[in-house]
Amino acid sequence: MKLTQLAALCALSSAAVFAQAKPVWQDFSLTALYGENYEVGTEQRTTLTAEYAAKYKYSDVFFFVDQQWDDNDDASTYFEIAPRLSLGEVSGQDLSFGPVKDVLIATTWEHNADYDNNRGFNNFLYGVGFALDVPYTQYANINLYKV
Repeated sequence: MKLTQLAALCALSSAAVFAQAKPVWQDFSLTALYGENYEVGTEQRTTLTAEYAAKYKYSDVFFFVDQQWDDNDDASTYFEIAPRLSLGEVSGQDLSFGPVKDVLIATTWEHNADYDNNRGFNNFLYGVGFALDVPYTQYANINLYKV
């Protein structure tokens, strides 16, 4: 699959997520972490993480971003956004079997920007996801990706 096709697939999946009215459920968290005595890289680091997850009628999405600063005042940003489109909801068919509740088109965009060292990357993943029916949980998934 060409990069442009993959980017279009991610964009369509994201549009499906955000074009819907209101989420069935959603959660947001913000976390700050400070650490010292790291064995790799600089000794001190501060990381701010924002996370968002939501379930919509036809899809779900998970997103997080890490902003990191070290004791050399170097900064980097890493994020992942992973929208999935429900084939069961879109088709109106019951796709459940065994412990699987639904089958989904799974996509993920991984991005890293290391501003001070001019390094970074973009990874676009696509594949199939499964919403699982696991006792005592409301949300359990597995995704299989082609990198």
